[in-house]
Amino acid sequence: MGNNVVFMPVKQMAAQVLNGVTIPMYFYNIIIPQLGNYFDLYPVNFDVDPRACCPLHDEDTPSFRFYEDTSSFYCFGCRKGGNIINLHRYFAERMNGDMPSYEEAVSFLYDYFLKGKETESQFIDKAKQKVDKEQKLNTDTEIVRFNYYRYNLEQSITFDKTIKLEVKKQLWEELDHIDILLSKNLIKADDAEQYLKAKVKEYINADATIKKMVPMSKGETFNV
Repeated sequence: MGNNVVFMPVKQMAAQVLNGVTIPMYFYNIIIPQLGNYFDLYPVNFDVDPRACCPLHDEDTPSFRFYEDTSSFYCFGCRKGGNIINLHRYFAERMNGDMPSYEEAVSFLYDYFLKGKETESQFIDKAKQKVDKEQKLNTDTEIVRFNYYRYNLEQSITFDKTIKLEVKKQLWEELDHIDILLSKNLIKADDAEQYLKAKVKEYINADATIKKMVPMSKGETFNV
């Protein structure tokens, strides 16, 4: 007779998958290689920001959130969520048209990430998704110009009494996110400015940017 093959029970395999395969690992090794430039504007770096553009539906701004403390995710856009097994089932369904069964998902994740592999170091490291810090994306002049635009925009948002508080919070979060990307050398200043202008239109008025003014000097105002 041939060699005996020992089959691991699905329950045991699932426990190892849930303990040893993380959502960032799945992103860096499965999702990003397949979706290409989908993440160009919002590069995925869960060490810096738990948000990402959702790979389960098309969107321009991040609604997918990774929760490290529970090893889970939730998308506020398509309202899908769960653990790493759920993520694989949803993503496989989007890419292939059919959702794999729970057993098939567990088997795939175990074989791909854990079977015969002793350490996570064999997989793409999140640092490889980052731009080389020595390769500056922006000149000092571009940063100064952007910071001036950003300051004026923040002041406009803060002092405009016609903007609802919940909208202000959303825009402040967008400003904070862009600050992080710029500090990590992950986005060009021009792209950041265009992105913020688009968000202003999205959150405040679909047809025009805000025209609420903040005094620049006596009798003067600015348009964001």
